[in-house]
Amino acid sequence: MHKIFILFLFLLYSVTTLAQEQKIFTQEISVITDNDNYDLELTDRYYSNGFIIQYNRMAKPISNSVAKKIMRFEAAHKVYNPYVNNKSLQDVLANMDRPYAGWLSASAGITQIKTNQSVLQYDVTLGIMGPGARGRQIQQGWHKLIGLYEVFGWEYQLNNEAGINFSAAYYHSLIKSAPKKNISLHTVTKAMVGNTFTNASAGLLLKTGWLNSENESGYWSGNLGGPSKTFKRNEFILFLEPVLQYNAYNATLQGGMFIKDKGLFTTGIKPIVFQTKTGIMFTGNRMGFRWYYTLRTKEGSIMKRGEHWGSIGLTYRFQ
Repeated sequence: MHKIFILFLFLLYSVTTLAQEQKIFTQEISVITDNDNYDLELTDRYYSNGFIIQYNRMAKPISNSVAKKIMRFEAAHKVYNPYVNNKSLQDVLANMDRPYAGWLSASAGITQIKTNQSVLQYDVTLGIMGPGARGRQIQQGWHKLIGLYEVFGWEYQLNNEAGINFSAAYYHSLIKSAPKKNISLHTVTKAMVGNTFTNASAGLLLKTGWLNSENESGYWSGNLGGPSKTFKRNEFILFLEPVLQYNAYNATLQGGMFIKDKGLFTTGIKPIVFQTKTGIMFTGNRMGFRWYYTLRTKEGSIMKRGEHWGSIGLTYRFQ
């Protein structure tokens, strides 16, 4: 725990000191790691681990209603496992409440920050779920490297299926952030359609702290490009995003949509899921740091409990 705290202080120091540079940057790269152990409960269940690399760059808006346009690219690897996974194969099979699955993906998308401070995002994602995603090798290799327990049951993981998914999100501005008014509120509408995930969500996004306007906020990578006179080079954001999600399909639970042999074990899904994400972001001119926590109700029909995980990310901007 103290090592995590020391890392946090180091990253915070890096953000605040490097923020003094007065250069303008148009590109950034972020490294994000997700893990259900970051909340220090020492669990290893459901969405167990994720590793994401993001690259964003400025693009020229093609509409007068768009204040800023950001091109986004992402590579991600995610691992899912059941509640019981570390005692014996017999124990795993007796208590199995969701399948083992790996998901390896790459995506490309666009963020449009409107002049009215609403935000539109859309993406296309290609990936593979199953043994081809190498979830078993990565999880077992990582556990062996850092001296954690042996994981049992990966031979029951879901079978391979390539996936293509399209997603869109719209954040409609209700309360606009402005100088000396450091609060913003958006309604949130999201949808994803594909053979890996198909769902729709609605909720709210509340931000407070020391904020820039949306088209200059590090929350959306809006601090790329030339700033205005009111631009804060050090930005601190505290956010809360509760959403209600309707699930139509989740291949990491139900198996591949278009394959007959989905695997040795699959489950159904819960159609309605409630998710809350909350956290903090520090952004300077060159560096950024984020930490957030996600709490999600049961998404599988026989899952014993809901799930939760923490996320830590570091961003570096350049010209």
